[in-house]
Amino acid sequence: MASAGSARADLAGPLDFETAGQLSANFRDSLKGVTTIVAQQTDSGGYVSVDAPQTAWIGIYDTTPLNSSDASQVFGGPIKVHIDVSASVANASFGLFLFDSTNPSPSTKNLLALLNVDSALGSNTAEQIRFWKNTSTTSTAVTNQYDLTAISGTNGSTDSGTKSWFSNAGSSGETISTSPLYTFTSLDFIYDPTALTLSVATPNFSATLAIPAGDVINNPAIALRINDPGTAGTTSTQKIDDFSVTAVPEPGTATLLLVGLAACTRRRRKA
Repeated sequence: MASAGSARADLAGPLDFETAGQLSANFRDSLKGVTTIVAQQTDSGGYVSVDAPQTAWIGIYDTTPLNSSDASQVFGGPIKVHIDVSASVANASFGLFLFDSTNPSPSTKNLLALLNVDSALGSNTAEQIRFWKNTSTTSTAVTNQYDLTAISGTNGSTDSGTKSWFSNAGSSGETISTSPLYTFTSLDFIYDPTALTLSVATPNFSATLAIPAGDVINNPAIALRINDPGTAGTTSTQKIDDFSVTAVPEPGTATLLLVGLAACTRRRRKA
């Protein structure tokens, strides 16, 4: 489901996980000892799954994951990290870590954006978006959550008790099914260190964090966080598919592209 177009510039991927070994060849299992239970599946199309009981999986994108001396790949400028997600239980979550790979302790310099499916927090059971900074990448716990004053969104409402942006109920809000056949939903994380923004976007529900200048990471490494809140003995499975990182054109670059397109159109008409 990853977007395509002439302006697309792939920085990582795309990975459809149809080919065996794509997961292990492109992701390091964890950040500093976080336990992982993760597998690449090919039984009904390639995807990555996390099965209960599992608290959280954090996988670092790294083109040489078996080389422990290679910290990770870093990404400069505005980027879009795309995955397709599927959840089978309520309160499953899918997140993106942006961290400074040169920092000896990544927990002191990172950003976390997280989507919860059918959240159990607050008075809502809809999809929920939350943001953190400097949260530990060596623990399943999340701390240092951004206040709602720094968050804006579409097709949703605020929950001040959880500092979260919830999707609206009804046709205008996002509904990610947790029932079979567990269809995939497009999920984009857009990070712009120039505009000082970090966004989480589904097809019709999104939220954006206005990042304080002191919290910006200019050339971050990236990691994916997948949470399966199921318990032992259950068969719940959270899945991701179609991973990619693409460059997002700067506003000035986008304007130049539009001007060039218009000029080409005029030339074709004259011809």
